[in-house]
Amino acid sequence: MAKATAHCTCEICGSEFKKTTTKMNCQQADAWTKWAEENITVCPSCFGKQKHQEEKDSGLIAKVRTGSPYGRSDEVWIVLFGDTYPIKDDLKKLGAVW
Repeated sequence: MAKATAHCTCEICGSEFKKTTTKMNCQQADAWTKWAEENITVCPSCFGKQKHQEEKDSGLIAKVRTGSPYGRSDEVWIVLFGDTYPIKDDLKKLGAVW
């Protein structure tokens, strides 16, 4: 087992960060390090902010499912995706779970 550590720079905020993984041998670890330093260009903080913004931009998406994953066929499930934050307290009052 070989540990691979890539030293990357965020293209958004300019901060330096490390990404680490474990590979089967030194050759794979070196190849991953080279790949990561060329391709991982956004730090975890900025990545999280991007994903949060994408959720807000997508709006609220609801999927309705009939039946139950637990075998009861008389239930209806509503699964919400996207920007649920503005209505989170109202959903909790209705018994929604995360």
